[in-house]
Amino acid sequence: FYYEEPASTGYTSDATLNLKEDPDISLKETDYDEVLPTFGIGYEFTENTKMYLNYGRNYMRPYAYVPITNIYAMNKQAFKTAGMTLQDIFDDWEMETSDNFDLSFRYSHKYFSIAPVFFYSEHKDLLASIDDPGIINPKTSKPVAYYQNVGDATAYGFELGLNLYPSKNLVFYFNPSYTDMSFDDNFKKGDKTLKIEDNQIPDTPKWIVKSGLIYTINNFEISPTFKWIGSRYGDALNKERIDDYAVVDLNLSYTIDDFWGLREAKIGLELSNLFDERYVGAIEASDTGTSADYYAGFPFTAIFTVSGKF
Repeated sequence: FYYEEPASTGYTSDATLNLKEDPDISLKETDYDEVLPTFGIGYEFTENTKMYLNYGRNYMRPYAYVPITNIYAMNKQAFKTAGMTLQDIFDDWEMETSDNFDLSFRYSHKYFSIAPVFFYSEHKDLLASIDDPGIINPKTSKPVAYYQNVGDATAYGFELGLNLYPSKNLVFYFNPSYTDMSFDDNFKKGDKTLKIEDNQIPDTPKWIVKSGLIYTINNFEISPTFKWIGSRYGDALNKERIDDYAVVDLNLSYTIDDFWGLREAKIGLELSNLFDERYVGAIEASDTGTSADYYAGFPFTAIFTVSGKF
């Protein structure tokens, strides 16, 4: 993998709204490169029983250019007091990489199929928003948080895909998963230490279960879905625990063949969060352990759809 981030020139305006170049917020060209090997092998024990072993290295190049530039601009004097330009922040960034392994089995039968997957991964140089005790916001007297490499993390777990076929027009499915993803070490910045070793990564539930059925009769299709999300944490210190929640969705559709020049037309009704469950949806977690922003999950929503195939 190779990527070249182009250089950019920052400008500020004075009282007369005249723009002038500002070297403190200008950036030089940056190159990112990484060798990304992949490997996979499969073995067929029988026609219905198979095994797969896979390895792959993934990457995530630094992406928070606009947010970090805004943070620097809003706290420019504090950064300059510490002798830091925007370029200094980017010079310290390393590209995130992860080594991922998974072992899976698949067995299919006339009336059911089962596919367990076991996975393990090592993540290096996680990029996250972290307090810098050397950069103090004069208005709040608190450290400024910006994206830095927080360290390494290890993840392991399993997923299970189980399908039942009691009849030609009915499918039951049950898909649980377990994920343990935790920090490998405490985070140190200056003379301060954030005790996060072995803590679960924020906004990462250990257990997730998705189950439901798909039933077809003539041209009708009915598909109720149940999803349960286990408890999780909003902070790296694992002090802000978010309760588990469950939601039920219902999808209905009707297909019409040879309709007004269309080979197939379909109308559908998607009912999300059928029982209007209140829950915490997205979390913008601060890996500093000091704060997090929580957003309500989607309420009951009904969507009517129309589609066609020529």
